[in-house]
Amino acid sequence: MSAIRATEDPGIAIQFLHDEIQEIRESDDAAATIHDLILPTALNVPLAGPIMTESAEAIAEAIADRKADLVETDEGEGVEVVFPPSALSDGLWEVEDVRPLPSTVRSASMAETFSMRSPTAPTGAAVGDDLYVFARDDDGRVLYNRSGTDEGFSGWEEVPGELVSGTQPSAVSSGDEVLVFATDTEGRVHSNRVGANGAFTGWEGVPGDITTDGAVGVASQADSVFVFARLDDNRIAFNRLLPDGTYTGWLDKSIAWRGE
Repeated sequence: MSAIRATEDPGIAIQFLHDEIQEIRESDDAAATIHDLILPTALNVPLAGPIMTESAEAIAEAIADRKADLVETDEGEGVEVVFPPSALSDGLWEVEDVRPLPSTVRSASMAETFSMRSPTAPTGAAVGDDLYVFARDDDGRVLYNRSGTDEGFSGWEEVPGELVSGTQPSAVSSGDEVLVFATDTEGRVHSNRVGANGAFTGWEGVPGDITTDGAVGVASQADSVFVFARLDDNRIAFNRLLPDGTYTGWLDKSIAWRGE
């Protein structure tokens, strides 16, 4: 067995060399042969290994059902069989693609595709049937994971725009979009949005010259989105995103505090 790798598709690619394809082709029990081939490698796969080890029999049977495709696709170097990353969470090991080696699809980080660690709390919001979860990794990148109705999560990917954030992100649903907010390393507030088509618009700075060293709060009301931030002297400021895409500007004197 040459490798089990994460791919930028994204996907889980299980690779078989040419001699292994020949062994599978000649086997009277292809599923058992495939199981014996993948199990030793699955044991050593970072992060996803325990799940794949427990699912080795189901994975082998799914690949065995595509035995003819394996033989036909092999051009002398072997093949890789691709499963969706969601198989790790929903347990549905259905082959997504069979392609010849050497693969033209680049590898991705197992940590980013299948799991991640975050120093801050995640946040989530939904648009249509899609639920988005956002989190910041140790390098300050804002990542997202998506799940549709009755589907597993697709895997962690970086929110487009290359923002490096100093705080956890915040997300809110508004109309047919999900908006995610995060601060840059200097404390300026930025936003990004994703619609039902799954495409992000890119990070844009929220107008105004305030900075904050904490996560912003967000909420939707009617057709507007409110963004709340704590200023250096602990005052609370807010900004309002209007339906036409413009902001009203940061205000801090319209939120009154009444003490005893």
